[in-house]
Amino acid sequence: MLDAYLQKGAALPTELDPNGRRRVIEDAITSTLLTPVRFMAPPDVAKTVSLLTGSEIEPPITSKLTLWPKHPTVSRDNPNAYFVEPDVVVDLRYRDHTARIVIEMKWDDVLHLLQVEAQLASAAFDLNPRDSVRHVCIVKYADVEVFQSNRTTVRQWSGVLSDLQRAVSWRNQMPISETSASWCRDAVRFLEKLGIGSFVGFEKLALVPITQQFTAAALFQFAWADLRPVPPLLGSGDSRKSHLCL
Repeated sequence: MLDAYLQKGAALPTELDPNGRRRVIEDAITSTLLTPVRFMAPPDVAKTVSLLTGSEIEPPITSKLTLWPKHPTVSRDNPNAYFVEPDVVVDLRYRDHTARIVIEMKWDDVLHLLQVEAQLASAAFDLNPRDSVRHVCIVKYADVEVFQSNRTTVRQWSGVLSDLQRAVSWRNQMPISETSASWCRDAVRFLEKLGIGSFVGFEKLALVPITQQFTAAALFQFAWADLRPVPPLLGSGDSRKSHLCL
């Protein structure tokens, strides 16, 4: 799908369909970005997941990336839910343990802390005591409790885009294969087409102090002392009210 969106001009998943209905967004974006990663070699999977999660990951012996796996629910908060379905689960297998990374991607929806906790509780159902589970969410919006929680790492799409751009521009200075670099280039173009910008805060800007005094003459065009009350119009519903004008 990356080629269809980038080379053939296929309608982006954020665009409206011909009948004006909103297209499926999150699942299409998740699949477009991460289906190619399923077929990468383990070191390339580790590098790609490193860029998505914002932390360096040691290359594993084997890897497995699964989209929308169904894990049996162990949370009692919602007794009607029989399984939990995070967007992405990456199993990185090392010599003596498995590192599982659970990634939840949100586009326009708001992420809630209960969803994070349910995914973490269910993700470890088939792991051994030596194995580890880590949760990462990539969002535009999330509850304040999610940002304050130490149970997940919150990333915004703008930050992910910045890391992908850096991996492409610093290609000769980073240990990244051509496979990973090619995916990064396509992912950057795709996110930019979707309207994601890499701005991450004013602290990144080279702000120049203003040395010349600035006078906003338009703000002083009218003086409050010149305002005078105007009697209400005849027939006004409330004769006690008056209006101010010049």
